[in-house]
Amino acid sequence: MWQRPQTLYILLALLCLGISFLVPLFSLIASDWVLHLYVYGMRGEVPAGVSESLAAVPIPLVALLALFIGIAGLQAAAVGLYKKRPLQIRLLTLANILVALLFALVAYILRRLMLAHTDASLQVGYGAIVALAGVVFNLLALRGIRRDENLVRSMHRLR
Repeated sequence: MWQRPQTLYILLALLCLGISFLVPLFSLIASDWVLHLYVYGMRGEVPAGVSESLAAVPIPLVALLALFIGIAGLQAAAVGLYKKRPLQIRLLTLANILVALLFALVAYILRRLMLAHTDASLQVGYGAIVALAGVVFNLLALRGIRRDENLVRSMHRLR
């Protein structure tokens, strides 16, 4: 199990996901305040007037956290299913789809925040970059698993 490169790629994708949980995905920066968007919520030094207007903007942070936990669960399950390659392929494909949904939800949240505060500028955080690296590791793992599955199928044809 551990000697397979695709298992290592899945573990690296899981590690990237864990790192992106700890660091901000994006930051909104204005002249007098900074707001960081994490997977689990928003943090920053925001004046009282701005925090009231932020509270008026409905932001689905629970959905963001649920997607994140779902992706982590799928990747962790895929590590243990090394003998069931077709199921492993489906789980990792679903994890990649959920990552796309995660980025779409983050884009929606950022759009809502940018519409509420037009004076703020957007800065990409390390969490978003590391999450994209996790997608690349997932794709590399999928490629390796498909290669193994094709090899097993070709051996069955030779019998």
